[in-house]
Amino acid sequence: PDRQALQLQCAVKTQLYLLQGNMLKLVAFALLLVGCTSVAEAAGCCIPRQWEGFVAFRNETAVGGKIAMGLTYARQYYDFDRNKSAMVGQDYKIVSDYNKRTQYVIAGGLCSGFYLPDPMVNCIPEEAHLETYDYGGPDGLMVDLYDLASLSRYLRGYYEISSATCLPVTQIQIFDSFVNTWAFVNVTEGITDPSVFDVPTPPC
Repeated sequence: PDRQALQLQCAVKTQLYLLQGNMLKLVAFALLLVGCTSVAEAAGCCIPRQWEGFVAFRNETAVGGKIAMGLTYARQYYDFDRNKSAMVGQDYKIVSDYNKRTQYVIAGGLCSGFYLPDPMVNCIPEEAHLETYDYGGPDGLMVDLYDLASLSRYLRGYYEISSATCLPVTQIQIFDSFVNTWAFVNVTEGITDPSVFDVPTPPC
């Protein structure tokens, strides 16, 4: 509906992992949850309620006057019908259960829980839209660019979404000393394996 108040949760995640032999050691995990309230004339884009795909996460950090870069890959799942999301990588899994307002981080045989203060929603307000352009390619890919700063004063960066499907393409988060870049590929609607949202019993 027009002129509705949209509650948009902005999750900024920085994950750095170090592989030692066959064990994955979690060396740093920072999670910033910002509750963003935006009032718009209409929803500019509502992401499909269920989707999954591969994501490449790159972190570029200024260290001693030089740029250090880390790269990791994972599979991302979003299910607004189940009110859950998940990220599954090599030897780790992160499950956000918005029904219980808890995020579970499972890595290296350990499980930790974090409180999720805001509900899970999937619409971006029209006022966050910056421009639309063509990525190119044989069939062309039209994307809409959204400004993260217009959603929250705590965030700087951009979010690119497919104009035709409203599925994610890239996301760039800019901080004082580092930049996070997310690139999404092979994104499809639906969830092929609901067990990705399972957590250890009893939960951590």
